[in-house]
Amino acid sequence: MKPDFIVCDLQPLLRKIIYRCLSMLIALAGLSGCQPGKDIIYEPRAETQKLTPPMRELIAQTLTEHAGTPSSPKLISDPSLPTSSLLAGQAVYQLRCASCHGDTGNGAGPAAYALSPKPRDYRKGIFKFISTINSEDPTLKRKKKPTRTDLEAVIRRGAVGTSMPAFPLLPDDEVRDVISYVMSLAQRGELEYRILTQYEAGEDVFEDLPQEAGGDPSAPEERRKVRFVEGFIEQQMQQIRDEWNEAGNFVLEPLSKETPFTAESVKRGEAAYMSSTASCYSCHGKDGRGMDIPPEQRENFLDEWGNVSRAADLTAGMFHGGGRAIDIYRRIMIGIEPMPSRYNDFKDNPDLVWDIVHYVQALSSARRRAILADSVFDDAQKAKAAKESASAASNASAK
Repeated sequence: MKPDFIVCDLQPLLRKIIYRCLSMLIALAGLSGCQPGKDIIYEPRAETQKLTPPMRELIAQTLTEHAGTPSSPKLISDPSLPTSSLLAGQAVYQLRCASCHGDTGNGAGPAAYALSPKPRDYRKGIFKFISTINSEDPTLKRKKKPTRTDLEAVIRRGAVGTSMPAFPLLPDDEVRDVISYVMSLAQRGELEYRILTQYEAGEDVFEDLPQEAGGDPSAPEERRKVRFVEGFIEQQMQQIRDEWNEAGNFVLEPLSKETPFTAESVKRGEAAYMSSTASCYSCHGKDGRGMDIPPEQRENFLDEWGNVSRAADLTAGMFHGGGRAIDIYRRIMIGIEPMPSRYNDFKDNPDLVWDIVHYVQALSSARRRAILADSVFDDAQKAKAAKESASAASNASAK
C-alpha cells in the first residue's frame, strides 16, 4: 500500500513548487559542470545554416567585425566599452548564466531542456520584463529595449515562479559587467536576426560580388560570392545603437499617482478585471488562476519565441516580472507577449489601472489565505485582502 502522502492529490501550488525545486536542482547540476576556460563558441542561427556557404561566411565575418569573438567581444551600442569589461562579464556569465542561457545567449544551455518556462533567448534583442514602451504605438510587435535597470532587476530578484534564480548579493561591478556582456550577446544576435528576417522577407540584402572584385555571377548559386547591399549593415547597426542607447527615454512612468489601497479600490479593480474593456478574466480566468489552453487555440498564445505562454496564475503570489505595484502597473500598460499592451485602453483613465493593480495584489494572497473559491470575494474578504496586501507591500518596500 502506498503511503498517504503519495496517493493524496497534491494541490497545484505544491506540485509547482516541487517542480521548480527539481528544475533548480537540474540547473545547479548544469552549473556544477561549468569549467572555467572552456572553449566558448558563438553558434549561428539555424536559419543562417540553411544559406549558401558564401552567405554564411559573409554573415560570420560581419558579426565578427562588429560584435567580436568570444576572446574579444564587442558591444555594438558602445564600441568604446573596454574589452576587459566584457571579458569580466563573460566570466560571470559563464559561471552563473550559460548553463541555462547558452554560450551564444540562445536559451539552449545544457540545463535548458528540463526547464519550463524555457530560459530567455536573447538573440532577437527582445526581453520580457521591461519598463519601456513606445507610447505612440504600444502595439508595435518590436518592443522597446530594456534599460540597464530593467536587466539588473531581473538579476537581483530573479524571475519568481521560474527557474531564474535571484542574485541579490552579486557585487555591483559583476552585475554591471554581466549586463554589458548579455547586451553584447543580444545585439550580436539581433544583427544576425535582422539580416535573416529581411532577407527572408524579400528585401535587398545580398548582391553578387562584381567580377572586378573576384565575383563570378555565372557560378552556381551555392558558390556565388556575395556582399551586402551598400548601406544595409550600417543602417541595421545604427538602428540597434539608437534603440539600445535611447531606451532610457521611453521608460513608462505612471500616468497618475497610485491611489490608496482600500477595499473600494479592490472592488473597482475587480469590476474592471471582469469588464469587456479590460477583459482580464478571458485569459486569467474569473478566479485569477489562469486557464488551460485547448490545443486548437495554442497558436494564439505563442510568445515572441514561439513557446505557448499560459496566462499567469495571479493567485499564486509569484509574479515573474516583480510583485510591486509599479511592476504590475507596467505589465498591464506595456504588456508582455502574448498579453497585449493596455496603454490605449487606460491612458485616459489611469486611476483605474491602479484599481486593477490592487485587485491583482489582493488575488495574489488569496490562495495562501484559502479564501478563493470559484467566485470572486465578498466585501469583507476584499477589505481583509486589501489590509493584508497593503501590509505586505509596506514590508516589502521597507526591505
